[in-house]
Amino acid sequence: MFPDGDVPNDFGVKTLVQTSDWLVMRVAAGDKVALLKAFNQGVQHASAARHREIAVLMSLSRTDLIPRVFAYNKTANWILSDFVQSKGLGDVITAENAVGYARSLGQWYGKYTDTLIDQSTTDTSNWYAYIGKYKSVAKSVDYGKQRAVLEAMPITKRLVAKNDSYLQNFLVDADDNLIGIDFEKAELKPYGWDILVTARLLVRLFPGMMIELTEALINGWGRGTDVLDADAFLQLTRIFATTTAFTVTHDSEVRLRARLQAFNTQADQPASHIHETPYMRDDLVDQSPERKALLRAYLELVATAPGGRSAKIATDDDVVVKHLKPELVSAAPATAESTFCGTCKGSCCQPGADNMAFLKSDVLEKAQAALDLQSRQAVIQHYMDLLPKQHVSGSCYFHSADGCTIPRNIRSDTCNAYKCHALRSFSATIGDLTSDARILLFAGDEGGARRARVIGGQSVYDVDPGLLEPSNAF
Repeated sequence: MFPDGDVPNDFGVKTLVQTSDWLVMRVAAGDKVALLKAFNQGVQHASAARHREIAVLMSLSRTDLIPRVFAYNKTANWILSDFVQSKGLGDVITAENAVGYARSLGQWYGKYTDTLIDQSTTDTSNWYAYIGKYKSVAKSVDYGKQRAVLEAMPITKRLVAKNDSYLQNFLVDADDNLIGIDFEKAELKPYGWDILVTARLLVRLFPGMMIELTEALINGWGRGTDVLDADAFLQLTRIFATTTAFTVTHDSEVRLRARLQAFNTQADQPASHIHETPYMRDDLVDQSPERKALLRAYLELVATAPGGRSAKIATDDDVVVKHLKPELVSAAPATAESTFCGTCKGSCCQPGADNMAFLKSDVLEKAQAALDLQSRQAVIQHYMDLLPKQHVSGSCYFHSADGCTIPRNIRSDTCNAYKCHALRSFSATIGDLTSDARILLFAGDEGGARRARVIGGQSVYDVDPGLLEPSNAF
């Protein structure tokens, strides 16, 4: 901080982050402020994280992609860097500015890749084989349908990826520039990997903006990969984002056990099992008059479509995955499954925004009979009246803060019967448990657990998701 001497006598130190792996402090001396990140030498993976972070920081030290590094000590496991007066990208990104920040993220990763390209290694694979190693993708309903496309997309090079798309690990300075921090997860990944996982996170945050967000991200990136042109890489990015944005994050078994242990250490009654659900943000937005008009026009068309077929009508985009297949019609889900879906809060409802809640002619006919209405116009008006004043951002327009506003008896079979892979896995798991088993459910994202519930016998109650985070003792 003071290479020329004249060090002030008084230092001010404030702890910003304290975990079992590292300690982050704000250090102030005179008119200078620095950030000190100290890694726990007693934890092996923390020392490994320090090694990765220092290696990346040194590679980027001559760029404007990171805060300036003052000093580091490999033996004592600490890094001293400039303290940037800023906010985390996760705190400032909104639907209004997301496209601009997606472009900026692409530009940041492009510069990052250019700087680290000389550390790349060769590889021989394809994107189907590589992505298939990840359970959350390999078992996705939509992923298998893209097999031929992905197998034709080769991988020939790996380089050191940031491998961490969490938006709080990007700072936004006073000039609206992005500054990357926290490189402890850096790892050799296929060329372009950071773009894929960033697209997944952006689509998870703003599901209805998949088209423009991925396009802006690739435009900022300004290329494809070493073997794919920009158009092919955009196609790959969209496939990856739409098929993985709403699957569970698949914590490792070690991490899941750590979450269960953390909860049981602090909770009044311990749980015997833990299971992860997908995560859907529940931000609400006002109904758009334009979308309401579009829905009514759509229903007017399907009301006259022969044979129960759905009519075609132009929507804002026609690329979002639109093939959730209806299954056998089922009764209302059991308590455990309802609790699972309530913890997720409806990530599977997102395609309903572009599929008009999967309402077709046969659904309107069923609703007319169930409601004893005299005309299809009355049915259409009934559905319009069911629209909530606000719906979950990026999701179906009937997706309210309290769930679907369409009663089960007049919903589409797709909405009533569809079960994501995570729910299927959960249902299979609880089938083998005794009736007195206590199951801890949680939904989360890259920032940690966001919602949590416990099922115990016939009772269900919410718990503080912070109880699932491993100990904060350094």
